[in-house]
Amino acid sequence: MSPARGLHGRLMDIGPLRRHSLIAFFSSIGVTIIGFFATIYIAHNAGPTALGGFFLLLAYVGIFGLFTDGGFSGAALQRISEGGSQNEYFSAHAAVRVILLAATLTVLIAVRPFFVDLNESGLFLWLLVALVVSTGAGIISTGVYGSGKVGILQIADLANNIIRVIVQIIAVFLGYSAGGLAAGFIAGIIAGLLINMHVFSMKIVRFGRHHLDRLLTFSGWAFITGLTGALMGYADTILVGYFLSNSEVGMYRTSFQLATIALFVMSALRTALYPKIASWMKEGETGSIENALARAITYSLALAIPAACGAWVIGSSLLYYLYGASFVAAGPALSLLFMVEIVTVFLSLETMCMGALDMPKSVFLVTAIGAASTIFIDILLIPIFGITGAALALLIGTTIFAIASHLVITKRIRVRIEKKPVLSIIISSFVMATCVSAYQYFIPGTNVFLIAGAVFAGMLIYSILLMRLDMGIRNEVRDMVTGIGLPWPGWL
Repeated sequence: MSPARGLHGRLMDIGPLRRHSLIAFFSSIGVTIIGFFATIYIAHNAGPTALGGFFLLLAYVGIFGLFTDGGFSGAALQRISEGGSQNEYFSAHAAVRVILLAATLTVLIAVRPFFVDLNESGLFLWLLVALVVSTGAGIISTGVYGSGKVGILQIADLANNIIRVIVQIIAVFLGYSAGGLAAGFIAGIIAGLLINMHVFSMKIVRFGRHHLDRLLTFSGWAFITGLTGALMGYADTILVGYFLSNSEVGMYRTSFQLATIALFVMSALRTALYPKIASWMKEGETGSIENALARAITYSLALAIPAACGAWVIGSSLLYYLYGASFVAAGPALSLLFMVEIVTVFLSLETMCMGALDMPKSVFLVTAIGAASTIFIDILLIPIFGITGAALALLIGTTIFAIASHLVITKRIRVRIEKKPVLSIIISSFVMATCVSAYQYFIPGTNVFLIAGAVFAGMLIYSILLMRLDMGIRNEVRDMVTGIGLPWPGWL
């Protein structure tokens, strides 16, 4: 038996939820590592101004992409996951999305003169191309995700990121700046689309009015929820660009991207859990939902908390040696953004549950509260404190959003915090931060290798201490590692 086939067999022996979580976890690690090194190269060779222009493009794609979606992807995913008339729901959603894409492109072309920043940087046409390609990819991925092929979707996402990075690095090397970054972004989407097409099993069939009606009952709330969510996610970028400069947008979003390292465990679990929770809801298995949510929170915090502690200790040094001296000014913002990610763990997992439990009105309400709070505070703080003000506004707005979400979801299910494991995570994180601070005191980080040593030492101390403090976490991690045929250190 070949090693690859043996590994595949061992993966298939693991339960589907754990298998999908593992695939998502390692895919997230791969994406993070690839994006990490690519951003270092691009920051040093293209600079913060080119990155700022590209991040503004992504913000516009994120917002206007919602108008090409209209909430129908989320509605189709919900109906397809419930089973029954899957091809009909998929076909109805695809037809509507094509119509919405045509309408959105028409409006954007008509109002092109208002996009001064995109026109000046030559990125407006890239915006149109990106919307077309991402709509096609979104239609196919909805069918793949709704069919339960989560692992393939995650592999496609990994390929998307790999191809994007390769094309962007080549483009920057050849002298293309923001336009080259945009080209890589589109190339990555196409790569992911091609992979999803290989396992795509949905068929375009005739659908009836009642299929559209059932999608519309969900899509309206999904759209306005998505719109408020996009405003929550991108308003700070656009407002930084409005009040400040593209260079500061680049510094802010580069720091934000670095902070998302803290979320790849949560992202993996969120992707794997949504279809299962929707299924459990239909079967009335509330206990399974509550147990899965509690465990997901614990494992997500196992990365988010130590990452935030580490950022407070060596955040500015990381920015200097990774991206260059021009990014050091974002050090205080980076520390705040890592704190945002801790709050985001609760926020994202609870809103995911609300969506899977078919609570679109509630999701919209709490998202609107979070978006309005963040935008209002952004307008107050960015002109005074710059990108640090943007990060602080995001932290306050996200906290308000999370509190509102928690108050709503607890009316439907019980949200448990596993006290002993979470306490072990907090203790291990603070011990790790203290040790790294001592390391920095006795061995100042005067070069990238010493900073890397501090990071590695912190990871090692945290991992060993956590495994010693909490046997439950240790045993689950050990079972997953040995379950796919990897060795487990006897001393742990």
